[in-house]
Amino acid sequence: MATGSKKILILALFASAKSFAGPKPDVDLSIMSKTMVYSEVYHMMMSPKDYEGKIVKIKGTLAVYQDEETGVYYTAVLIADAAACCQQGLEFEWMGHKYPKGFPKVGSKITITGKFTTYEEGGMTYIKLLTDKVD
Repeated sequence: MATGSKKILILALFASAKSFAGPKPDVDLSIMSKTMVYSEVYHMMMSPKDYEGKIVKIKGTLAVYQDEETGVYYTAVLIADAAACCQQGLEFEWMGHKYPKGFPKVGSKITITGKFTTYEEGGMTYIKLLTDKVD
C-alpha cells in the first residue's frame, strides 16, 4: 500500500471512531495484573483479528524506535511481565501529533486508550493502537 493510501486509511479509521477517552474500553489492560496483561498482549499479537476495532486501554512505559533507513519514528507502550524480565509493547499512534513534539520523555509512565488496528508494511502485518490522548 502506498504511503499516502496508508495515511488515508488510518485517518478514515480514526474518523470513524468516537473519542477513545469516553466509553468503557473493550479491553482494559490498565486494571489487570502484570501476568494477565502480558498474556493478553501476547494473545493480541498472535490473534490480531480477535481485537480489530476494539477499544484498548493500557498503562506502561513510553518507548520510541527510529527506523534508520526511513527516519520514521515508532512509538510504543511497553509492559513487563510479573518477573520484570521480559517486555512486550504495543505500538501506538497519537493522532494529530508527531514525535517528539508534545510527547512525554522516553521511559515515562503513560496510559493510553485507543482503537486496535492492523497495518501492512514491508510484507508484514503489524498492530497499532490509534489514540487521541496520552496521559
